[in-house]
Amino acid sequence: MCRLIETIELKNGKLSEIIYHNKRLNAARSELFGIRESLSIEKEIVIPEEYKKGIFRCRVLYDKNIIKTEFFPIKERCFRSLKLVYDNEIDYHLKYDDRSALNKLMEKKGPADEIVII
Repeated sequence: MCRLIETIELKNGKLSEIIYHNKRLNAARSELFGIRESLSIEKEIVIPEEYKKGIFRCRVLYDKNIIKTEFFPIKERCFRSLKLVYDNEIDYHLKYDDRSALNKLMEKKGPADEIVII
């Protein structure tokens, strides 16, 4: 079974833009598994006390249901260069946990900081 991810900014104990994350999660569950009843991410996630002050990243792993949540510090990234990478086969309209196709494309970036898929 394929698993998906949703990554949400957690700022001082509040999940940012949660309406949009809920929409994407539920649209993916509907498309892949035919599930029509909605989940509310904010009702499923228990935010540990140590993540209630500051800015963090909340990673939600799910399929038909939420499997697990993890919290990480946000790392600022600075992009100075991009590499255009052409690929007509990749399908990433859903945020799959299996990132092997993306990782393969990242191998083509050379000294660039990031890629843009064309």
